[in-house]
Amino acid sequence: MIYRYHHHIARNTNQGMVQPYCWDVMSTSQYSDLSDYWARQKEQRHMTATCEGQANKGVSVHGRMFTFRNPSQAIRDKFPEINWSLYPDCPENGGPWFCREYYRTISNSSTQSAEDTARTKFEEEKNFREQHPWLRENIGSMSDGASNYLSTSPLVFDFVSPFVTAKCTSESGEGKDAVDADNGRAQGELQREKDSEGGDLCDASRYQDTLDRKRPAGAINSQIEKTGSGRSMTDQEKKDTKAIPEVKTYHCYTCNGRLVVYEFFSRRLSLKAGRLIGYGRGHVISKNELMNKHQLEAHQASLNSSRMHIKWSDTSSIPAGQDARQNPVGQLSRNQKKQAKKESACKAEKKVVDKERVKQESEDYRASLQTSLLHSCTECHAKFRRRGNLENHKLRDCGLFAKRKHRRSVHDARTVKSLVEAHDDDVGLQAVIREEKGLDLIDFDLPLGHQPGWTLCAERHASSGEILVPLKYENFTWSTPRTRADLPAGSTVRVSATHFIFDGPGDFGLGWEKAYYYGNVDSTTTRLVASLKYDPVEGCLRDSCEIGLHTCDFKNLEVGCPAGTEDETNWPAAISDLESSGAAAQALLYEGCRLVSVNGVATPTLSSVL
Repeated sequence: MIYRYHHHIARNTNQGMVQPYCWDVMSTSQYSDLSDYWARQKEQRHMTATCEGQANKGVSVHGRMFTFRNPSQAIRDKFPEINWSLYPDCPENGGPWFCREYYRTISNSSTQSAEDTARTKFEEEKNFREQHPWLRENIGSMSDGASNYLSTSPLVFDFVSPFVTAKCTSESGEGKDAVDADNGRAQGELQREKDSEGGDLCDASRYQDTLDRKRPAGAINSQIEKTGSGRSMTDQEKKDTKAIPEVKTYHCYTCNGRLVVYEFFSRRLSLKAGRLIGYGRGHVISKNELMNKHQLEAHQASLNSSRMHIKWSDTSSIPAGQDARQNPVGQLSRNQKKQAKKESACKAEKKVVDKERVKQESEDYRASLQTSLLHSCTECHAKFRRRGNLENHKLRDCGLFAKRKHRRSVHDARTVKSLVEAHDDDVGLQAVIREEKGLDLIDFDLPLGHQPGWTLCAERHASSGEILVPLKYENFTWSTPRTRADLPAGSTVRVSATHFIFDGPGDFGLGWEKAYYYGNVDSTTTRLVASLKYDPVEGCLRDSCEIGLHTCDFKNLEVGCPAGTEDETNWPAAISDLESSGAAAQALLYEGCRLVSVNGVATPTLSSVL
């Protein structure tokens, strides 16, 4: 079952490409068609029952849409006998790319057999070719899968027809086509006729007259009936016509000298072959097989001697300026539709812009009629049209304006909203001050005789690429030694990491060029080379840095002199640990906060709070 569903989806997709393919490859001498019977029109006689002997009966309407290229000016000059005023402008003058005509062939015979359908299609296309002498080839026909279109006899009739070259069938149950849409447009007129006084739609002539009254562009109404003469297939010939095996699965076939049937249409292979063909190699049904099994000669005789009579609309019954047998309507191509959509959007946008422009111009014009120059008081901002009124206003010290402004200010100052805003402003100002000072900076008053119970450290923050100076060396002053006496044993020195181009990047990482190695002088030599003992300090050297004696050139060293206060630093003291019983914890201090002062003594150094 799932394979049948997949086959249904694939066939529907491929069959949906038939008409777009025909329109894409169509030349100026080619055309395509779409056929479909209207739903059977029910018998209607106004306020009369069929039992009263009025012979109410139904009619059948065969709908067919022909699509062809809009003739160019060269073609129009070649066929001057055609009434070209009925056609839209030629494409080179901006006209549509295609033209269409919708044939509505009405018959009093409500039967829709394969033979009647084939004869009707033959007469329709014969007339179409007579009215369009520059069109010489039908590159593709399309219809639904009804038995009068897809069975053994329709295939044989199409094979013997001089017009059909290729035929495709749409997948069943997959929506309506353009002929159904034309049927829908006509049903409104038919229903109004049925509802009118004396409305009678019981024969083909009444249908034709009703549809001719307001015949739209593109529609051609006609009647078709048998004349009585001519040959039809006998019952025995129909009985002797053997069915083509699996004929309902052949949704595509070609009739160019031989009958080749396919399961469905292939756009890719058709573009490659230059003509409409199906998917795969197809199944060939020879002419001998058609003659021996499927009554080819009987079908051919029936089609060629059908003697069908077509009655066209009277000129007096159709709108003025129309022709009974020609009524083309323009049809845009896909590219033209896209361009028309863009142009429509641009026009709509332009209308909006023009509307706004007119509105603004109107407002500017009305403003120009009024005096817009106003004189304003600098005290109360009252405005006056005349200068003299402003001077009188100032002489009265703003008069009523000043009193009204004072009353308004007093009133506003006493409202709940004003009071809340004033309170919020005070709270906000305090928050700003705390933010500028630092949310975690604390002024702590330590009670006399109590231990704070904290562990302090210097909280320092380094930006990306910044190397912090070790805390113990932060306040050292550094100078270049001039003699050996400036480098006594044990003195503190530093050397720039730029002299260690191989070890510096690995020891310090990003920003290593601004870092220093710190150490103590172990001894010096007469060659002014100092033997240094490096001591890794947290924040300066990595743990993997080797500890030991290293020699360094005298001129690369800087000797350090410590600050006057031991362990002095510019970093604020930060609480790193708290004892729950200490005075700091009882004062609700917390780990991470920084001390600004203790008992009024500023704490820029660790020594002042330790």
